[in-house]
Amino acid sequence: SAKKQITAEHLDAGLVLSTWGAWVAPYVAECALLLMLNALRKVAHWGHQLKAKGIWRDRVTHNRSLFGRRVGIHGFGGVARSLTKLMQPFDPVVTTWDPWVDDAVLADYNVKRAASVEALFAESEVMVELLPLTSQTERMVDEKLLRLLPKGSCFINIGRGAVVDEVALIKVASEGQIEVALDVYTQEPLPVDSPLRTLPNVFLLPHMGGATIDRGIDCGQRALRNVERYLAGETVENVVDRPAFERAT
Repeated sequence: SAKKQITAEHLDAGLVLSTWGAWVAPYVAECALLLMLNALRKVAHWGHQLKAKGIWRDRVTHNRSLFGRRVGIHGFGGVARSLTKLMQPFDPVVTTWDPWVDDAVLADYNVKRAASVEALFAESEVMVELLPLTSQTERMVDEKLLRLLPKGSCFINIGRGAVVDEVALIKVASEGQIEVALDVYTQEPLPVDSPLRTLPNVFLLPHMGGATIDRGIDCGQRALRNVERYLAGETVENVVDRPAFERAT
């Protein structure tokens, strides 16, 4: 049978739609920070050296710190905003590209707007991919953009896998000039023969950046509270309006 999906017409007809995005955003941001630190500290590389090759580190490690780093965030929704707060102790210079976000919002978070998406990639030592997946953003991060990343930079994707051209990412990553940390992929589960599984400069998680076993219950409880709010005629949290629905789909 055909898959049933919620459409904008449902909203127009009076359907009240809410999402747990705002509730889970801090937990996804926490995982994003984990991926960033893993890439900067070259955890995939050193783990491979220790476990697969039995080799201790050499004198030159090339590991780096997040303190004072130039961080680019591709998309500035709820996860990006939570991540910006989590990074404050590291005092990074944060830049974003998101044409749908007002300057006032960026000012509130002390985030700069990149001149273009190309400038964002070219000027970031750590690039965090957080665009939603739509027909406009699918495979938007192509080989051209990835090659703009400075040598030695880190590319993190904890948004949607298909926003990135995965074939291009594998090609660029295999050259060893950037560190990569991923939680999402074009095809999930990630195929067992994917080159991403074997590259020593790629750190992988199996799409687990959302609510953890101890915090997931928070989202469920708040969702049930939303139902209670609706039934009581109270204001429902995190309602998705027509513009937000169209941006996300």
